[in-house]
Amino acid sequence: MISKINQITSSLDGTIAQINQMSTAIQNMSQKFSEETISVNENIRLIVEVLKQFRMKSSENLQTISDDFKDANGKASRVGFKMDGDNKVRFAKTTGDVI
Repeated sequence: MISKINQITSSLDGTIAQINQMSTAIQNMSQKFSEETISVNENIRLIVEVLKQFRMKSSENLQTISDDFKDANGKASRVGFKMDGDNKVRFAKTTGDVI
């Protein structure tokens, strides 16, 4: 009877040790997950910042291109192409001015 109790006790000790190991592993995984989540959040924040800067730059570039298509009076104009000697040039269709 005592030997059975000793076997059960040693078996429980092994089970408790396994539970402790699993608990430690879960804590380590939880810590790693928290660190990775923080890293992902920081990367997303950086990506959003880059996209904002890109949007601002592309808006400025569109404004510059838009300004290129205005005639001498500052009004928007359709653009045509014509030959000026051997060169193909753009011109404002409303005024005929070369852009």
